[in-house]
Amino acid sequence: MRTTAVLFFILLTVKLCGQDIHFSQFQQMPLHYSPAQTGMFDGDLRFAGIQRTQWKSVTTPFVTFGAAVDFKNPLGKQDWNAGLFIMQDRAGDSQFNTFQLNFSLSREFHLSDSETILAGTQIGLTQKRIDIDALKFDNQWNGFQFDPNLDPNEVLNQEGISYLQLNLGGAYQKNFDGRNKFMGAIGIYQWSSPDVGFYNENAPLDARFSFATNATIEINSEWDARPALMLGLQGKFRELLIGGDVRRILMQEKGLWRAMYAGVYLRTRDAGYLLVGMEYDQWNVGLSYDINYSDLDPASNGRGGFEFSIVYILKKFRPPTVVKRNCPDYL
Repeated sequence: MRTTAVLFFILLTVKLCGQDIHFSQFQQMPLHYSPAQTGMFDGDLRFAGIQRTQWKSVTTPFVTFGAAVDFKNPLGKQDWNAGLFIMQDRAGDSQFNTFQLNFSLSREFHLSDSETILAGTQIGLTQKRIDIDALKFDNQWNGFQFDPNLDPNEVLNQEGISYLQLNLGGAYQKNFDGRNKFMGAIGIYQWSSPDVGFYNENAPLDARFSFATNATIEINSEWDARPALMLGLQGKFRELLIGGDVRRILMQEKGLWRAMYAGVYLRTRDAGYLLVGMEYDQWNVGLSYDINYSDLDPASNGRGGFEFSIVYILKKFRPPTVVKRNCPDYL
């Protein structure tokens, strides 16, 4: 386990760049990175929500919302998991809006009591829309001032598009003694490369490949180290997010769990971010802030944006099974 942590931090020397709708707290919204992570948690039902605001210091803020629910054994099917993932993103002056709805299904294959492989798929719908009337163009400059009544000579064949998508994924999880564990997951999104052009030209969307992994390393009874990595590939774009946090266990008793965590992450050639959070029984709340150091830094002055996440896991109480014994009769 300690070797795994060292390898994670060695990868900090790799230089990649990325550009896509993404979340800094990728562990809190796993269905956005691999369908196989549907139902990959300790419990019966999981609710997750996340909200991200960025570039407020540069332009009209980019605002992204994500919400997910997944649960185990749908319709009583053992080792099957189902879920729903919704994402809403609005960017820039044009109010460019992306809405996504994905239905997930995964299957567990147990290699042993401590090792599990999962395979998953998502079928979804994406809608994109742009408000061209909210934009200003050079042709609307009358020589003295901007005139919104002038024809901008910008015509889109359509201001909204919709397409279906197919996503696939696989995952592996290994639990060791104590709190030590390891997880790795891969995902392939927009497998069919749908056409996303607003004009008549062919504009296929590149498939997005993602790889995410994290580990929990128990240092002692009160402290854990948790390195994590996420790699995203989409066409010519690259994104590598790497870092980790340390977790302080405040209470660990039967039915009670309290912990706080804080960490530092790096999105190579783009931003770094700080993370703090708290685990309170079934709740997990996280807050992060991006510090931008990309080529946009002269405009952003280092200011990226906040991201807030919340996860709730419901675990049904299952009383221990009592074995019935027949007492002998004494005459």
